Formats: sequence, structure tokens, C-alpha cells
Amino acid sequence: MHKASKNYVYPGLPAVAGAPSERVRLGVDVLDAVLPRGVYRNSFVVLAGPGGAGKSVIVTLVTSAFMARGEPVVYVALDDDPRTVVQNYASLGIDVGGFIRRELFAIIDGFSHRLGNYRVEYEGVVRVVEPGELEKLPYTLVDVILEKEMSGRGLVVLDSVNELLMTYDRRRAIDVMRRIRAIVSKGNSVLTLAVLHTSTAELAEFLRSIEHLVDGVVEVEVSGEIVSEGGAVRLLRVRKMKGVLHLSNAVKFYIGDRGAVLLE
Repeated sequence: MHKASKNYVYPGLPAVAGAPSERVRLGVDVLDAVLPRGVYRNSFVVLAGPGGAGKSVIVTLVTSAFMARGEPVVYVALDDDPRTVVQNYASLGIDVGGFIRRELFAIIDGFSHRLGNYRVEYEGVVRVVEPGELEKLPYTLVDVILEKEMSGRGLVVLDSVNELLMTYDRRRAIDVMRRIRAIVSKGNSVLTLAVLHTSTAELAEFLRSIEHLVDGVVEVEVSGEIVSEGGAVRLLRVRKMKGVLHLSNAVKFYIGDRGAVLLE
């Protein structure tokens, strides 16, 4: 039984002094257990796994931890509309509205174009990305980073890479990711967390094909075990994380009312 080098800087942005060598803890027990010294701020990390493995909960908790300590978050919503993004926080008892009012949470909306006449304005949306404009996303992100003075702090979430793969061929999708890594993560030392749903063998193979292009890969999956609380046990492992101590063995967790609960 379980118990519960020289930086590339996008024009208009100041150079970030010393920030690339700074480590930052992710603030979620299940991640801090395998990354006890955190990750470098200038990292581009992929969070991958099949549907239902807990990726959305982990993203919600990591972003909340950053905002709780006063670091801004830019959430690129490609899979869901802004209302659904906000609901994900509410489901865990997190008042993301308060973070929006403090200008700590901003959404780049790449979904609502699908809503047609049902499209409405949402609080917290700072940019809208229309169909066919995803190749401009790296520069849209840097514009927001400039506005929010985020160089060397904060977090960008890309949710998800799958939308890039459905919009463009693989080569162009990878090019967008590489440019985000170059000018957001490396150029301005803003940690980037990119979600990848690997529910098919083809998508799992895509993850393997890009491992050398990113700084970190964290994978989650459902184990098949059930805890006494009734939840399914998930496994989380760090497959890769450049330059920092990380445990390669998987840790177990389940999803409770308030998020991911680490099992010992």
C-alpha cells in the first residue's frame, strides 16, 4: 500500500545577465522529487504522455507555483479555449482570476478562431493567434515577454505541440519549436514547458525524434495500479534534463482533489 554562452537577444529586448546559469525549482512535489535542484531557467522542456496521464494537472500546478511566488506565466492555448483553461485551475481550487488581475497570468489564444459566431472576449487574453499564423508564434511570445518584462523570469507554456503537427508538416512544426527554444528559452532565459500528447505510436516516435533538440523530456503514464483513495496510479520519469541532477527512476503519484499527490 502506498503513502500518500552569449545570448541571442530578440531586437528590443535587453541582454539577460547571468540568468542562463540560474536554476529554478518547479514547485510540485512529484517533479521536485526527481529534479531536486530544479532546472535551468533557459530550458525548453517537453512534458509528454498519453491522454489521461496527468499532464494538464501537472501544468496547472507548475504554473500556479510560479505565479504564487510572483513570476508571470504566459499560456499558449492551442488545444482549448481560454474559458476551459481557466476551468482547469478552478477544478483544483486555484483562483487564477486573482493572478490575471495581478497581471501574472496571460493567455495567447490560438483556439477561439474555431468558435465562429460563438467567439467571445476572455479576461486574461493578451494576443490572439489566427489559423496559419502559428509560424509567427515565437515572435508573438517575445512581444509579450517584452511587455511583461519577463526576461530571466517566469514561464511559458505551449499547450500543445500537437496543434503544430496538425497544422504543419513535421519539418515546419519542428522549426517553430526550435525558434521558440532559441529566442524565448535561450535568448531571454524564460523557461518553456511544451506539452505533447503521445497517444499514438507515431506521436511517441516523434518525441524520440526531437529529444536531441530540446533540453528536457519528462514523461507521464498510467500504471494500472489503483490507490486506496480510488485513483489510478501514474508514473513520472525524467528521460532527459540537461545540466542538472535528476533521478532516472520513475516516481508514482495519483490525482487528488488538489492535484498530483506523490506516493512513497
